[in-house]
Amino acid sequence: STELPFVYRVHEDPDADRLHALEVFLAGLNMPVHLGVNPHPGILQDILTRAQDQPSRDVIRQYMLRALKKARYSEKPLGHYALAMEDYCHFTSPIRRYPDLTVHRMLKLLIDGSLNHAGKQAGRMPEIAAACSERESAATQAERQADSIMMASYMSHQLGRKYDGVVSGVTGWGLYVTL
Repeated sequence: STELPFVYRVHEDPDADRLHALEVFLAGLNMPVHLGVNPHPGILQDILTRAQDQPSRDVIRQYMLRALKKARYSEKPLGHYALAMEDYCHFTSPIRRYPDLTVHRMLKLLIDGSLNHAGKQAGRMPEIAAACSERESAATQAERQADSIMMASYMSHQLGRKYDGVVSGVTGWGLYVTL
């Protein structure tokens, strides 16, 4: 094993209180389950599979996502709960190009045998990981805002029409209904 400076994709274990709230929510939907403090991710996948043909499947999926912690970047391999892996990085979407580039650079230094010259870059890993997490969060926020604008624009021409919906959330001031 090498002490390679790296940007890891981490997804820490879920919070026990949120898991308990998920248990209560599922029991209310007649899907009793005991998750305990640290359930294997496969148990959560089984719940989604059981809910696959139910009208409430999307609400269950959303509630489950809220019970989990948000994945982020870190210079330390803190584990990836959903993938049941101790250390993980990935090369995927456009919003993750800089984390990918950072990982590529470190791998290239390792392959070239010049990892000992990576001191400056290695010292910046906490800063790089934090910046990558922040930019990902900003991109997600912008995407949600754009989606909201487009949905409002579309629905503004649908006033007076009736739709079937599923109550997906309840707050002190109203309901969330998913069409």
